Amino acid sequence: MENNQLIKHDGGLIKRVGNAISVTNKLLNEIESASKTKAIEYYEMGRVKADNKDYSGAIQYYNKSLELYPSYALAFNWRGNAKKDLKDYSEAFEDYNTAIEIDSNYANPYINLGNISYKLGQHLNAIEFFTKAIKIDNSNASYYHKRGYVKIILENYSGAIEDYTKAIEIDSKNASFYSDRGEARQDIGDYTGSIEDFTKAIEIDKTNDSLYLIRGISKYYLNDFFEALQDTKIALNINPNDENARSIQERLTEIINA
Repeated sequence: MENNQLIKHDGGLIKRVGNAISVTNKLLNEIESASKTKAIEYYEMGRVKADNKDYSGAIQYYNKSLELYPSYALAFNWRGNAKKDLKDYSEAFEDYNTAIEIDSNYANPYINLGNISYKLGQHLNAIEFFTKAIKIDNSNASYYHKRGYVKIILENYSGAIEDYTKAIEIDSKNASFYSDRGEARQDIGDYTGSIEDFTKAIEIDKTNDSLYLIRGISKYYLNDFFEALQDTKIALNINPNDENARSIQERLTEIINA
């Protein structure tokens, strides 16, 4: 009888302890949820400050966000962006790397690391970071475009053309992708291919005078001086103050009239 009463007593105690733990866990979860909600609010306020170019103010809000939510990768990434805009590159690097440590499948910090590396002239590092981002998200055309641009600087024209082509496959409505591939083709002497790309870019962006001018240069190298002159005239109609275009027009007119 005494044993049964003891068991009954212990069972009631265990139940009360279990209930207390359950209530405590629920309360802790509610506190954690409230902290995360407030952290997100601070993060969004930081984004507003950053949009208004108040980067120091943005950092203050990102700091508050991270105090409440220390594993908030998004806040680390955007605090890094604010520090980058203040040219505090070493601190920005730390924030981007922390964001990656928290979420290794977060591509954007790799892109930001690549952007800073490019700005600092560390082109091989930039390509490495862009490549890591592409491995995470191979459907973002801008990632290939960024890597292609750096490859141009390193005179890896074939590699750049491959990246620009991939970007175009993903997004065929971006004039910059075509024009940059056209310039890469121009650099390797593929003037016919470059004209095709510049023409496609012009179809997308008809008011960009530089596209007509650079297409005219490819036509010049193919000895199509008359068509080159027509492109130069269109460029000048769009931008009459372009002295470079005007001097090219004069030179082409001399060649045609010689």
